[in-house]
Amino acid sequence: MKKQQQRNMIDEVKVEDSLLSVRNAQRIKALAESRSIAIIAMEDVTLSNFNRILQNGDLAATLLKGRGPYTVFAPEDEAFGEINYAEFDEYEAASFSKLFILNTSLPYEKLKAGIIENQHPLLLENMEGSTLKFVEKEGEIYIISTSDKLLKVSLPIKASNGFLYKIKGVAKRN
Repeated sequence: MKKQQQRNMIDEVKVEDSLLSVRNAQRIKALAESRSIAIIAMEDVTLSNFNRILQNGDLAATLLKGRGPYTVFAPEDEAFGEINYAEFDEYEAASFSKLFILNTSLPYEKLKAGIIENQHPLLLENMEGSTLKFVEKEGEIYIISTSDKLLKVSLPIKASNGFLYKIKGVAKRN
């Protein structure tokens, strides 16, 4: 009888542990889903220059904390080391930031499929009304810059109001 009681108690503890683990997983998922693009970007130390521009252009408060959906391409500090962000005035900061923001939610798979369907380059309008050009090269997605450089786009980070893509580096076009 005691052995059966011990087994029953052990089984009950296992069930409680599994329920607790499910609840924790749900909490973690809810927390991740409630985080906006602005919060995710602000927490990323590799995006400090981009964050400064978002703040200077007042976009973090007005656009990225909003409902969206947005797709944001945020250059890492290393990717745009030659740009002096400190010299940007408020208008330039807002314009520069808007260059990398689409007023749509664009998952990676949809972006890649669009590039392949359009047979290079895929053209998408950003929030400023300019066109972003995307190409696929050796399985990677790139934005073509105005100076004809390839800006390597990373896999997206899902946010509550869209997707954040980090621009990982700059390569010359062949």
